[in-house]
Amino acid sequence: MLAVLNTPLLRSQPSSHPQAVQPERAERSPHRQPQDLDDLAFFQAVLEGFMDGVVLVTSTGKVLHTNRAAQRLFQQASNSTHTENPGLPPCIWHLCQWAIAYHNDYPQDEQHLILEAEVLLNEQVNVRARVRWLSGLRHHDACLLVTLEDLTQVAQQLAIAAMHQYGLTPREAEVWQYRLQGYSYQQMAQELHISENTVKKHIKNILSKRRSVQPD
Repeated sequence: MLAVLNTPLLRSQPSSHPQAVQPERAERSPHRQPQDLDDLAFFQAVLEGFMDGVVLVTSTGKVLHTNRAAQRLFQQASNSTHTENPGLPPCIWHLCQWAIAYHNDYPQDEQHLILEAEVLLNEQVNVRARVRWLSGLRHHDACLLVTLEDLTQVAQQLAIAAMHQYGLTPREAEVWQYRLQGYSYQQMAQELHISENTVKKHIKNILSKRRSVQPD
């Protein structure tokens, strides 16, 4: 059975920034559930090699592990420079609670559930969060595996690539970065301290340069 769970947009605090995309349905995992993860310390070491943020959390909200990438995202979200592990943001825990509630109602679908949503940790940190159940850790009950893809960083990288590929100016690259994150003209104007008409001109120039390189 394919598990489907719709959730509202999750955010840490009210923001004038884009609503991001609506959370997507949960879908069958393309990965097999680990069968022999008998050493939590070893598994934690493996998670440190991931580029995405990864958090292991129990059904009671206890964080078993937060890798360095996730720590960096949480520190950015809280504007903290502390080196110790920051706490799990409420919006991420809320997403976990949806997964827990679904699991309580449909425990047989545990291995098939992936809950995904775009989450605004704050006005500058936008991530795609995926939550799934993880079992197989010796001496540990099933816990939640949360992966966090830094969409802000992805947009920055794509904007830099577009600048080189299409010959964008630095300002056009900035505009394109916000466009890739779903910002409206008004929101881009506020971020860049320019008028909406100027934003529209930049977008028009960007699209023209893209068409010249990739004609229809």
